[in-house]
Amino acid sequence: MTAHDPSVPRTGVAVWLTGPVCLLAALAAAYFVLQGPGNLFGYVIGGLIVLALGWALISVFLPAKPDKQCPACGAESVGRLDPHTTRGLVCAECGWQDAEASSFYLAEEEGPLEPMILKGRDARGRGTR
Repeated sequence: MTAHDPSVPRTGVAVWLTGPVCLLAALAAAYFVLQGPGNLFGYVIGGLIVLALGWALISVFLPAKPDKQCPACGAESVGRLDPHTTRGLVCAECGWQDAEASSFYLAEEEGPLEPMILKGRDARGRGTR
């Protein structure tokens, strides 16, 4: 597997849907101007409510997964740099490191975050009350 070149943008479904979505928005705007706000306003508000509820349900039932692909070598071997924080990534294959990158999703996948967060809070001098 080859590494992804960061200078080349990735293309996906969202890129291909941009044109049709813009066309639908333009058609909806033209309909609104020609026909008046009558029924369209209710449909738009209803659609926005359904969209918000759908987004919430998708976020709850399909949570984000950590990206373990190394940007340097392309291997699926990225892990946390420090097991006691949610900062820093390291590749087990090539040794690539990024001390500033977030490893929150990886830490969340490994277990509960509360002890780590409370320990970090105590280390900064803001103990629990």
